[in-house]
Amino acid sequence: PDDKYIWYGLGEAQFHFMGESKKSGSLASFERAAALDPDFLLPYWHIFAVLWEEERTGEAIGRADKLLAADPQNPLWYRFRAASVVYSGDVERARAAVAEAERHSPTAEDRRDLYKVIATAWGSLMYANLAEESLEKALEADPGHDDPQVVKGLTEYLRMQHKFDEYEQRTRTLLAQSPDNDMY
Repeated sequence: PDDKYIWYGLGEAQFHFMGESKKSGSLASFERAAALDPDFLLPYWHIFAVLWEEERTGEAIGRADKLLAADPQNPLWYRFRAASVVYSGDVERARAAVAEAERHSPTAEDRRDLYKVIATAWGSLMYANLAEESLEKALEADPGHDDPQVVKGLTEYLRMQHKFDEYEQRTRTLLAQSPDNDMY
């Protein structure tokens, strides 16, 4: 009963494999894992994912604020806070939260990961242009890293917005860089 990995594993099973009715129930398992070891970061990804999916953005923002108060140096908490504000739908407030998260993202990887989660949030709200912008920033933040999720997401947003010339240009560039990659 005091093993964080067991609680995390139970939460994973509930979240991913037991259907929508159990996804909400996974929150208690992830909360238990985090309570057993507050420095165990994996459960927090799922805690926030459940809150976002259930449109409990106020609770998510409050949770992120508490985590930031306890550990203001952790870029993950800024990332979760920014994404939570994006999920609230307040574009101006979200831009400010993302800018703050970027200021607290010391590495290129931190900034790339920030913009990936922000792109997902914008995309879920059907703000394709802001999702595209975030994916571009993810690539700019870490140009030496060819993250397939970012690249595929970006080309999909270009296609969805009927930006076919940009889509074709981006795809040709990617194929020239990696001709054996069947993702493009």
